[in-house]
Amino acid sequence: MKLKVKHIENGIYELKEDFAYKNIIVPRGTKTDFASTPKWIHWLYPPQGKYSKASIIHDYMYNNKTDTRLICDAVFYDAMKDSKVNFFTRWIFFISVRIFGGRYYGKK
Repeated sequence: MKLKVKHIENGIYELKEDFAYKNIIVPRGTKTDFASTPKWIHWLYPPQGKYSKASIIHDYMYNNKTDTRLICDAVFYDAMKDSKVNFFTRWIFFISVRIFGGRYYGKK
């Protein structure tokens, strides 16, 4: 399934339709920057990739505090695995959100 998004501004996108993953429904209108990777590493990990759906789910869960940070991060990891993101990338992203994600948890 290809995601339907609309570019809003400066790397921010908005979902044009609901997106479901397991028991999580990310509603239409949700805003995302996809993967929040630093610009200096975009050559290796651009904001959009196989991990895009997982990133949208993670952004939604963090912004709305749908669960604890650990559960949000675990869902992110599982969604990347379901999207066939390789093991090394999954671990890099998971460790990164565990280390740096706290400052963004619950902020819109």
